[in-house]
Amino acid sequence: MQLKDGSFRGGALNVAARLCGRAHAGEVLVSGATCRLASRLAGLHYSDRGRVRLKNIPERIHIHQVYSELDARPPNR
Repeated sequence: MQLKDGSFRGGALNVAARLCGRAHAGEVLVSGATCRLASRLAGLHYSDRGRVRLKNIPERIHIHQVYSELDARPPNR
């Protein structure tokens, strides 16, 4: 949600921030919901990383690593 002052707040933004903090250098992590929405984009692939707990998020979140077809296979972590 965008506030009157132009800043953003909300659950999706909180999840995105937590995933950014969890990702290693050069790694892109997305939630299961984002993966489902973006799954038809050409050139992107997703590696299932399982369900994780994120700070201040009450339920476990299913996450995926995103990589392009130009990348080698995603690293095993």
